[in-house]
Amino acid sequence: MKNNINRYKARIVFSQLVSAGILLFGIGAVLAYVDPALVAVPAKQTQLYEGKIVWLLVGILFIGMGSAFLWIAHRRSTRALWVVANTSPVDMFLTLEVEENADSTNFYALLRDVTGAKPRWRAWVDPTFRARTLVGSEVAARVFVDPQSGTPAAIYVQQGVLWANPFERAEIEHKSTQDP
Repeated sequence: MKNNINRYKARIVFSQLVSAGILLFGIGAVLAYVDPALVAVPAKQTQLYEGKIVWLLVGILFIGMGSAFLWIAHRRSTRALWVVANTSPVDMFLTLEVEENADSTNFYALLRDVTGAKPRWRAWVDPTFRARTLVGSEVAARVFVDPQSGTPAAIYVQQGVLWANPFERAEIEHKSTQDP
């Protein structure tokens, strides 16, 4: 578990570094609008930046995005790690689903209280290991439930940890009796 937590923390640090880069670009764009010499723009090119409203708008946009991404990455990781450290896991059964398209691959954990039962939750998860081996099979899992939202925060299986997205609440499955 500790290795998976460290891997998760490394991913968060990476996302925070990317967010900080976005924030710094925004600050640089605003500085280029005010005085291009502050960001080492050659004197021959200052007329392309100084006083051009596009650089102010781009700067403000990137400052906002970088700040928001930093805050979200911090909040997400802090909450998930708190739940894992301070709650007792619940024994459940997991079946992993994959949705793929040209832009992304999303993993969803179907969680059941007992094997073969209808799913209790369908949570969008971020694995810290090669999770494709779990697709379609039902395996034992230890689920860390966030007491605030009442949905999974992390799912521990033998291969590693699946981190649930805390901003994408797990759906509670409701299937009709006509579904196969």
